[in-house]
Amino acid sequence: MPRDGSSSSKNYSKKHHQSSSSFRYEDHKPSLNRMFFGPREKISVGTKEYNDFWLFLSKYLQTLNSGKSHGNNAAIIERMKETVEADWMDIDYVMRCKGALFKDDEYYSQNSLTKERDKENLPIFKYKQNILDALKTHSVILIAGDTGCGKSTQVPQYLLEAGYTNIVCTQPRRIACISLCKRVSQETADTFGSLIGYQIRFEKHRTQETRILFITEGLMLRQVTSDPLLSNYNVIILDEVHERHLTVDFLLGLMKCLLLQRPNDLKLILMSATINVQLFSQYFGLCPIIEVSGRLYPIQLYYQPVSEQSYKRGTRINPEPYLRLLKMIDDKYPSNERGDVLIFLSGLTEINTVAEHCKPYAAESRRWIILSLHSSLSIEEQDRVFDIPPEGVRKAILSTNIAETSVTIDGVRFVIDSGKVKEMSFDPAIRMARLQEFWISKASAEQRKGRAGRTGPGVCYRLYSSASFEEMPSYSTPEIHRVPLDCLLLRMIEMGLPDVTKFPFLEPPSESSIDQALISLKENGALTDTNDEEGVSITSMGRMLAKLPVEIVIGKMLILGSMFNLVEPIISLGACLSVQSPLTQKSYSHIDCIEARRGLECSQGDPFLLLRAYNEWLTIKSSGSEDSRKWCKRRGFEEQRFYEITKLRKQFRDIIKESGLYFIDSSGCADELSMKGQRTAAERIKRHGELRQLRSLKRQLESAGPKKRKMLKINFDGELEDDHDETMEDYDLKEIDFRLSYNDRQIEALKSSSKAFKGKDMILMKVILSSGLYPQLALPDEHNSFKKDSDQLFHTKCLHALLFTPKLKLDCVGIISCICGIVCLTCSSFYVCIGKIEKGKPFVVLHPNSVYALDPDLLRLNDRSASTKEKGIESCKHCLLAYLLLLETTKPYLVNCLKVPALHTLLLFANSIDTNSDLTRLVFDKWIEVRLSPNSFPENFLSTSIQVRDLWLNLLTKVFQESLDQEANDEDTNDTFAGKEFSPEILQMKHRLNKIIDQFLSTEIPFTIKRLVAADVTNLYKKCEQESKDKSGEKVDETIKVKKETKKIEPKVEIKSEKIDKLLDSNAIISDKGGIKVNHYLTYNCLSDNDISKDCYIKKTWQCLNCNKEMVTTLLDEIRHKEKCFSSNIASSSGMIQQQDDCSSSGTSISTKSSKDPLAKKYSCELCQQTLYLSSIDIVKHIRSHKVN
Repeated sequence: MPRDGSSSSKNYSKKHHQSSSSFRYEDHKPSLNRMFFGPREKISVGTKEYNDFWLFLSKYLQTLNSGKSHGNNAAIIERMKETVEADWMDIDYVMRCKGALFKDDEYYSQNSLTKERDKENLPIFKYKQNILDALKTHSVILIAGDTGCGKSTQVPQYLLEAGYTNIVCTQPRRIACISLCKRVSQETADTFGSLIGYQIRFEKHRTQETRILFITEGLMLRQVTSDPLLSNYNVIILDEVHERHLTVDFLLGLMKCLLLQRPNDLKLILMSATINVQLFSQYFGLCPIIEVSGRLYPIQLYYQPVSEQSYKRGTRINPEPYLRLLKMIDDKYPSNERGDVLIFLSGLTEINTVAEHCKPYAAESRRWIILSLHSSLSIEEQDRVFDIPPEGVRKAILSTNIAETSVTIDGVRFVIDSGKVKEMSFDPAIRMARLQEFWISKASAEQRKGRAGRTGPGVCYRLYSSASFEEMPSYSTPEIHRVPLDCLLLRMIEMGLPDVTKFPFLEPPSESSIDQALISLKENGALTDTNDEEGVSITSMGRMLAKLPVEIVIGKMLILGSMFNLVEPIISLGACLSVQSPLTQKSYSHIDCIEARRGLECSQGDPFLLLRAYNEWLTIKSSGSEDSRKWCKRRGFEEQRFYEITKLRKQFRDIIKESGLYFIDSSGCADELSMKGQRTAAERIKRHGELRQLRSLKRQLESAGPKKRKMLKINFDGELEDDHDETMEDYDLKEIDFRLSYNDRQIEALKSSSKAFKGKDMILMKVILSSGLYPQLALPDEHNSFKKDSDQLFHTKCLHALLFTPKLKLDCVGIISCICGIVCLTCSSFYVCIGKIEKGKPFVVLHPNSVYALDPDLLRLNDRSASTKEKGIESCKHCLLAYLLLLETTKPYLVNCLKVPALHTLLLFANSIDTNSDLTRLVFDKWIEVRLSPNSFPENFLSTSIQVRDLWLNLLTKVFQESLDQEANDEDTNDTFAGKEFSPEILQMKHRLNKIIDQFLSTEIPFTIKRLVAADVTNLYKKCEQESKDKSGEKVDETIKVKKETKKIEPKVEIKSEKIDKLLDSNAIISDKGGIKVNHYLTYNCLSDNDISKDCYIKKTWQCLNCNKEMVTTLLDEIRHKEKCFSSNIASSSGMIQQQDDCSSSGTSISTKSSKDPLAKKYSCELCQQTLYLSSIDIVKHIRSHKVN
């Protein structure tokens, strides 16, 4: 029991403390309740605090009885006296107990009064009643307040005090959710994560009692998917809407629709800076605007434009004006007057240039510490901008626009504004992202200036003229006009909004961006065309992609990769590609980091380097031989990214399992990762103890509050000293969460499932990656030198289909330009030009940090059997580069590249494959030409690729269908599909797919490869050549004229030849290119050759290895028979159709249906009652076959 400081009290308390173990509090509970928990006391009987006290008391007595120390007793404050008739307890002792019981309450009451006074001093407090009154009479209100007015922290509290419940507040960044939750929890004296909570990606701190929830915009969108009416919330606050992120624009449209469905019980509050507020007000029907002025000190503004001549020295930025301003501040302001400098620059290159120029002066004057702030830095390096410099030293913080709104740095007195910013835009014509430098908007300029007046009077220097400021745009370009819309449109359609053009966007995106996004989604199999008014519908693939919180290409890779035995490594690889690169800027500039990372180099490509680094980090975690933080720091890795990869791969894995796409492997990793592996009793006891200690440590760290600001250490040689002090405060909360989620055996299983394979498995992983990345392929230039000091050039695919209206057909070739558009020579269609013609980037280079840029020799063709032919180098080892991103900064760069086998990748994923008569010439998507040797049996290789594509698609379709059926059944049984086994049919198909694709990837045939230019495409197809002959007046025996058709996909064909008429009657499909369309991607014999071969009409005896039937066929007959025979076997083995004897027909019969035989004629057989198209010899053979039978 507690005791005070007097000696008599000590003796008395000691006596009672010694007898406390024998005193039975439960026997005197009624009397104790009257003494301590009366009606007028702070805590009354029956409340939650009352029950918690008695629970604590019982545990406290158990601790005393165990002999453990219970710590020092606090001083007792005497607050009241009360007559108590009890002969077993002294009155003074009771009063001291009551004082100790309510000591903390008095302490918190005093703090609460201080906090209340601080909140009343905020500018937003004057408008508290206006906000509540406006919300009573309007469903939507807009609060426009400058930074620092207190709107983000105070408005949710005002609503809670007014009786509103279930309040949600969205934030654009995760760090804002966490910091706001902690701040509001402290101001409301609430337990962190109880009444006030937050929810971000991978983390959730909320309970059933939570009334105010801070959540990221992305998670809010996902909640709309599961609960379209957002019935869990009564008040929705959209904060920072002026930033105009893609998600917040979408949320604004959803809120407008939601208010129509919930007009009475939903309140919407928009919170914004004082930027273009009228736009938001008009969007919501002139909703009331409450403008709150900020709490800024006076700011002196100076325009100091930089002369144009200073930028003509070969550098992108002149650092001298920035150094001159630092010197001027030293001369004008005494060193004992604190005040740091915040310099806004456009990008990383500019930051490094200015920093290197200013560091010598900082070391010489000993008055400055040069710090950088950008997203490429580690979290530890970013946190240094918040630390305190030594006395007489100022911080010069060189930052991108991240310091405009995302980060607030106390102590900034001076701002130097370059007036420039780098923004990411997207070119849909060539699928390329551009990071370009622009002048900032007037709104951004005012935001930057305001950073100087947060804590005191400030000064802002603008390195541009006032005239330049007046010419700046008023507001920044919204993100919806700068980024690809694939993911957004897919999510909208998945929500039930198929016609995206009717969605009420605040500022609708361009039609070309929407069209390009829809085409991209169709190419990836997420959408399909329909004949109704909606135009498109979502596929099973699309629904899966909408669930995965990643880009379309990564999601597609995960889904298609789930069909193989490499699902776990593919999940890890997808997670590595979905987070920001763990490699910091330091990792490429410091020699020590480069040398320490040498053992992690991977010749297979950048994604596999990340996978190997992640696997090695897991090895360090599993073995415990080294501190993982030190290991990462020594190699230039940001450990935070590895924790994100771990959480993201778990999320991917759960989504794939819940969707019924996870095939259980035989490695045992799945059971370990799912915590289903068998464990001994000793292991369970040990793990239980570890979890208890980790949870206790986590509670201590969470209750400790924000880290204390440190004093920066500098040696005045231009570099900061590293702080190597390891204290209890430096315990990493991420490390504790990691250990709570994974024990040693699970970490070992995680490491095993994330290793990079070799040989056939590595090739298969590359093919699976290519399935998602296609058509993002680059062809090496034939003149590359493969030297480290020179750029290696590559060529990407040209895309320009959206530059004309109506849409240019994919089969339209031989186009010619006119004054206001283009005309297609194939179908005589006219297309109006709606923008400049963009060609695919033909000369792009590798990113300087790519493994191939650091070691170009890895790209060299190492094939001793390669030979030089007339059309190029013939080899089995030709490779393409698959890339994740095409990014243009100073040059167009390929980012995250890996080598993939050229011919195998093109055969499996090309959207169109065109061949000549003998299959020795293949053209893929009209931009890559491959030539094969006739002796390499190209028909067998092509047939195998068709089998792989068909079986892969059939398996995926079957799995999707079974998942949907099982999901429908689970709705009735309240069960889940995760972890259930697949049907024997699917397992058999999966086994066969793995077997066939292994055989396909192990087959190597020599070939040459080249890129097709515009001149090559002009007369690429027979139809184009034929049209050219018509125009030149040459006589042509057979002509096919294609009429313009706008409604149907297949053009009408006007027949001028009896031979072609016979072919159409036999169900052959004539392609617009001039050949025969075998399926939706393969067109046979449509390429024009100068040496046109008649091999396609030559018949020979051939035996099918699948059905063992011998027949007389042409080359095309062989291809079609293999496809039909293979499909029949798939259907028979899976039970989808009844077995049919497709191979029983004679070779002659097949040839009559699929061969373009110039000697064939119509023949009606009276014996078998069939109408056939046969040559004279075949008719005789057919009659003889009846006589034999």
